[in-house]
Amino acid sequence: RSFFIDKTPPAVRLLENGSDFPEGFHFNRDVVPAVSITDISPTTTAATLNGAPYTPGTPVSVEGTYALTVTVTDALAWATTVGPVSFTIDRTPPSITFASRTPTSAEL
Repeated sequence: RSFFIDKTPPAVRLLENGSDFPEGFHFNRDVVPAVSITDISPTTTAATLNGAPYTPGTPVSVEGTYALTVTVTDALAWATTVGPVSFTIDRTPPSITFASRTPTSAEL
């Protein structure tokens, strides 16, 4: 029979497109947050996006500002919480309006 001693919480990284998730970043595309977990025992993951349950790996595609929080708990109840990490999806290009006016007689 074997056993292990677990004295540490899970190591957790939030990823986007394979890299560390950039806090406060503005994206002009869908965002697919992922979670990388390192631990010696089985883990469970609970995530929220703007306070609602969220499954990591699910694309976020609606324009807006988001806050992502992830908590990973191992078999011995050690827990690690990452976040909230904020990000914005904005696909709308800036709009420029040119206004013209009629010059006054003093300007002519």
